[in-house]
Amino acid sequence: GSRADIYLPKGTEINVSIGDRTVAGETVVGQLQ
Repeated sequence: GSRADIYLPKGTEINVSIGDRTVAGETVVGQLQ
């Protein structure tokens, strides 16, 4: 499978865990506070 590195600002609430499968355009990875 493919892999992507994502850099988010401090304070971002992460909604996924290591090993979770994500779908482009569907999975919300994190929410900015």
